Amino acid sequence: MLIHTVTVGVHVLGFTAIFIALLAVAPKNNAKFVWATFVNSTGWPNDGIAWLLGMLTSCYAMIGYDLAAHLRFVYIFRTT
Repeated sequence: MLIHTVTVGVHVLGFTAIFIALLAVAPKNNAKFVWATFVNSTGWPNDGIAWLLGMLTSCYAMIGYDLAAHLRFVYIFRTT
């Protein structure tokens, strides 16, 4: 149990340190630029295609978690 506690502590402290460092040195933008501006620097001619391709990576990650959850559900409730 001690190794788990130490590992969690190291991860929380590391995340906090990186988060504070990024907040301190990152360039700041106003709210209008953050929430209302879409900059397409991908080379795709259409903003919609660029946005959809950007979402594709997160979809691949979610497929992995969803697959594991469904396999676990099937494993628990399988009929023998």
